[in-house]
Amino acid sequence: MDAFVTAEAWASLEALGRLSPRGKPLGYLIGHTRGKRFFVERIFTVPGRSWPSLEDHYVIDRMFAGRVIGFFAFRPDRRTAGALSAPHAAGKAFLSLHSARRPGKIKAAVFVVDFDGRFRFVRLPFRKEPRAGRAASPRS
Repeated sequence: MDAFVTAEAWASLEALGRLSPRGKPLGYLIGHTRGKRFFVERIFTVPGRSWPSLEDHYVIDRMFAGRVIGFFAFRPDRRTAGALSAPHAAGKAFLSLHSARRPGKIKAAVFVVDFDGRFRFVRLPFRKEPRAGRAASPRS
């Protein structure tokens, strides 16, 4: 498995990181899966600092026509990540983001929420779509 993040989705994440340097924004990854790849096409930011209720999660997934393929969080702590150790997150992607030293740049790691008797986060390789005129980044 791996993940592919479109240039538009990545630009939205970079902008969000720049506008929230001390905050911990989080939200949903919207896109689709094909074979063993998550295609992140855009993001939806959740207001506040905690995940919505389980009921709201399902409502949001229906609003996006079942295209919620995962979650993202900037500087996630144990509570933020731990809330995804649940059945509704199993098989979905989790994008963990951290602001880098250079303004507007972020470091990222992608995981799949797996369940094999217990919930765990399995790291995945990922690629970012190149912006116009740039070569692809093999991994971040």
